Amino acid sequence: MGRNIALVIGGMIVFIIGLIVATVVNSIATTQGAADTINSFSGAKSLNDLLPTIFYIGLLVIGLGAMGIGAAQAAGLRIGGKKKNGNGNGR
Repeated sequence: MGRNIALVIGGMIVFIIGLIVATVVNSIATTQGAADTINSFSGAKSLNDLLPTIFYIGLLVIGLGAMGIGAAQAAGLRIGGKKKNGNGNGR
C-alpha cells in the first residue's frame, strides 16, 4: 500500500515540477519563434511551435499515468505483474 501511495505522490511531484518547467519551455519557444532566426527549413517554425505541446503531452502521460496507476493499485486493481499460475486465468 505504501508503494502505491508513493507512486501517486511521485506522479504529483513530477506533474508540479513539469508545470514549473513548462513556463520556461513556453517562453523559450515563443522567443525563438518570434525571432526570425529559424529559417533553416520551411517546417522549423512549425516544429518549434509544436515543442510545448509535445512537452505537455509527455508531462500528462508521465505524471498523470503514475498517479493513475498508483491510485488503481491502491484501490485493489491488479495492474501488470505476474499471473498467479501459468494457465492465464488467475485461478
